[in-house]
Amino acid sequence: MGTSIYYSYLAASVADPWIRDTLAEARAGLLERVADCLRAQYPDVEDPVAWARRLVMVAEGATEGVFLGWLSPEDARAVITSALEELPRQT
Repeated sequence: MGTSIYYSYLAASVADPWIRDTLAEARAGLLERVADCLRAQYPDVEDPVAWARRLVMVAEGATEGVFLGWLSPEDARAVITSALEELPRQT
């Protein structure tokens, strides 16, 4: 249910600048939090913001795939796990 509400807001953001700005601010906050986690857990990673963007986009794409029914939850989890495994290992 929550995902359908989110996608309703996402669709509405096309015509409503206030919704678009609110979602963009939330996304910026999410990206910064993910980048902070990467900095803490993977101190050797280059460009944690780029990695955060990539991981969030992978997770969102996988979520959309499950929501639309063309990807199973197990396959979505495997896609996300694979992306996480591509993070550089600490030396």
